[in-house]
Amino acid sequence: MKRILSLLLCFALIMTAAPAVMAEGEVKIIIDGTPLQASDANGKAVYPIILNGTTYLPVRAVGQAFGRAVSWDGATNTVYIGEPLGTPVYTETVKISIDGRILDPRDANGNPAPPFIESGTTYLPVRAVGEAFGRTVQWDAEANAVLLTRGPSDKADTSASSDEIDGKFFRVVQQGVNLPLTVEDGSVQNGAKIVVNASVTGNADQWEFDSLGDGYYAVINRASGKSLDIPSSNKDAGTGVTQYDSNGGGNQTVKVIKNADGTYSFQFRHSGLYLTAGSRYVTQENPDGSDGQRFTLQFVEDGIMNKVPNSPGFFALGDKAERLRAYLYSDISFSRNVKAQAAAKLQAADYLNLGVDAQRALLEECMHLTAYNQVWINNIPNESNATYEITAIDYDPSYDVWRGTMKPVWIHHVRMTGDVPGQVHEFIMVSTDQNSSMIKDSLNAISRFPYAMRKYITRMVYRDDEANSFNADYANVYMRIQGTRDEETIAVLLAHELGHTLDQNCAGDSTIWDRAIEADGVSVSGYGNTNRTEDLAEYSRLYHSVKKDPEKLAIIEQIYPNRSREYQAMLYKSDSVYYSGYKNSFFESSGIQAAGVTAKPIKSGGLFLTVTDSNSGSGVKVSPTANGLNSQWRLYPTNDGYYVAFNEASGLCLNVPGNSADNGKGIIQWNGGNGDNEKMTKIDNGNGTFKLRFKHSGLYLAVSGSDAVQSSSGSDWTY
Repeated sequence: MKRILSLLLCFALIMTAAPAVMAEGEVKIIIDGTPLQASDANGKAVYPIILNGTTYLPVRAVGQAFGRAVSWDGATNTVYIGEPLGTPVYTETVKISIDGRILDPRDANGNPAPPFIESGTTYLPVRAVGEAFGRTVQWDAEANAVLLTRGPSDKADTSASSDEIDGKFFRVVQQGVNLPLTVEDGSVQNGAKIVVNASVTGNADQWEFDSLGDGYYAVINRASGKSLDIPSSNKDAGTGVTQYDSNGGGNQTVKVIKNADGTYSFQFRHSGLYLTAGSRYVTQENPDGSDGQRFTLQFVEDGIMNKVPNSPGFFALGDKAERLRAYLYSDISFSRNVKAQAAAKLQAADYLNLGVDAQRALLEECMHLTAYNQVWINNIPNESNATYEITAIDYDPSYDVWRGTMKPVWIHHVRMTGDVPGQVHEFIMVSTDQNSSMIKDSLNAISRFPYAMRKYITRMVYRDDEANSFNADYANVYMRIQGTRDEETIAVLLAHELGHTLDQNCAGDSTIWDRAIEADGVSVSGYGNTNRTEDLAEYSRLYHSVKKDPEKLAIIEQIYPNRSREYQAMLYKSDSVYYSGYKNSFFESSGIQAAGVTAKPIKSGGLFLTVTDSNSGSGVKVSPTANGLNSQWRLYPTNDGYYVAFNEASGLCLNVPGNSADNGKGIIQWNGGNGDNEKMTKIDNGNGTFKLRFKHSGLYLAVSGSDAVQSSSGSDWTY
């Protein structure tokens, strides 16, 4: 991502106030040898606009250049790049928030260069945004190209390499006066002030740097185990720096910048201000290049997290040890943040000097730590490649858009393809705005998801609403947001909400997920920890963010083996054809013993138990003639002594709909397998035949005309 950030600074360096709109093809942008071309929502190339000597790009193109989600909050006139942090207030002019920090955009001469809106499109000043990320470029006049590289220029500092300082203890010494950064009076309390002082208590002047990626670090005091912190995420210059329990927030995250003279500077992520040493106290201030903002790092020794994997407590975890290793040390977006919190926790408890049992207990507690915005993912890859068409548009002057709130709406009838031939997803997209970009972006976003996830959705509703909330149930998605969101952001939110939909349609026994949470012993997110439904939805978002990356998916399955099994089982239940590879997960989840079971006809007299299609919910029939695989069944034993019957053609099982106990109720095929209305007792008649009695009703599988039903008398069957 860092290399792409260079794009933003480069435009301002090379463009001059010539034509108002850059002509196509005049300037090439080359990133590590690969040309870059930004595009709009329709895939059409976009180019810079030069206004009053300042170069601007549409907000969507800026998002592409950064590799980050971009969203708009009309209530406060704010463009969010990256995490939508902070609480801006409304202003007449458009603001830019980068990971919660409000940018003051300036041109090359220091004059204001505010964003502007033209024909409904928001344009951002590329130089100012690029400089906010500390990126630089080179200009190749001969090739008429901007060359984006990761190396420093003569004018810019660069982020420190994580290999230089990650996971190590340093003394942080102010340039010039040669005084160390320490905690006032060696305090271990929250809120204690950070000072520069020649008088140091114990090892309060030693700091562990734990990389969070992209040049950012958590900085943790060795004596207290607490992180550098800006109280209440204050963004004002002059605010004193303190220490506080690690929480992974932007106010505890600093970018470590290596200066040209070999010193280091520290920029707080939430405010963009620099850690600055005064005559005694340390504050955050605007950058000024003074010695108060430059420090040398004096290596002490490796940090605690580099020693944990070789500690007695780690080995005492048994089979949990590798799960913890994956959780804290993997190349997953949240691992570094959780690792930093673990470092603070273990350092505060003097982990290395504890007995083995106390060490093990602390590490088990670390498995429940969660990162700030743990599963807020910037991108959900396209799993489906589905296409769609809007077949009709209706207008309704009074439509219930949310719990009795009536509004005029436009109803778009949508027909979307599935993942295997014959699958069709039909639903409506309802919008209170006839021409909102939310219509197209929402449809594009949901089309990324597999048919198994979205097939239950019959209605998506968008309403311009200050609630700023996404909600979903078994068949509906409600988007009540102020302004609009782009396709990427909608997809990220849908990955959570469609998890709720899958849960309500396919989970079956809700306690199964509870048991998976307990067995995994590792948290998915702080939000998900509140209850099982949110935990499942958060896992859904995490799962679909890595589904297209086999290595990261394997890590997620290692960290959350039980959740992974249950989630895959639900996907199989939803679409056993597309997710046929998850059959074993489904059987294991359902307690089905699949080994050695072959497909055979199930007959009563001369009638074959059969199905006529592969649709979940279709009635099961009996026929005097066998119909290939439609008349083949696998009668699987379960771990609790029952049997379930799966059809070989459809992959669906016998089911009594609605858990009915009615005599004569018709049998259907269903995407289940672990419900009491699917489990049957096999009763041997002693003459080569048997009866099948449903667990939930006590009634028997029987023949009634051409239909299979449940009955008090039952039929005799052979297999």
